[in-house]
Amino acid sequence: FGVLIPMSSCYSQIHNVDASIKYAQEAYEVADRYDLGEDKNISAMTNYANILLSSGKEKEALDLLNSVRYNKADDEVKALICNSISYIYAEQGKFDKAIEFSQSAVSLSNETIYFHNLAVNYSNAKDYIKAGNALKKSWELAVGDMRTMFLQNREDDYGHIWDKYKEFIKLPVSFLWQTDNAEILKYAYNSLLMTKSIQLATSLRFR
Repeated sequence: FGVLIPMSSCYSQIHNVDASIKYAQEAYEVADRYDLGEDKNISAMTNYANILLSSGKEKEALDLLNSVRYNKADDEVKALICNSISYIYAEQGKFDKAIEFSQSAVSLSNETIYFHNLAVNYSNAKDYIKAGNALKKSWELAVGDMRTMFLQNREDDYGHIWDKYKEFIKLPVSFLWQTDNAEILKYAYNSLLMTKSIQLATSLRFR
């Protein structure tokens, strides 16, 4: 199992579609057959779905994710799968379906990434009021998590923590060219202030 996923990724990178799908499918089937643990099962499943998607096989990827979603009882697993399905629909430009599955993800799990994706999908659908609401939740979760991480780790680790959360913190700024929604403007301003303060603190520590 340990070499099957890397093999599928390597073949994907050199555009050998058939071999990439073959190894991804084998990894998924091995993980499912021998019950290697939830982490490995999810890793194999998401890798297989992503390989199918990158190979232009959207229907097969959706069928796989949906079959797993209905067979799993754990809400965190279902949320992850719903979020993956929303990415597929967003890639296809089917933003109504992408929003539907993003909403399912956030109803199952209070993870920053799911609210972040929901905000992006609403933005793509030009619904900036709902995008602003999802963005607010995503931003506040990210800031809360980042502050907790800062308190629990050494200053030497702050750069890595910022790298992990900066995509969520900076998201409102990326929406500015699309809308003048007040909620988005407010969080874009907050994002700029936070980014500047972190950059200043990093500069002072370096000096």
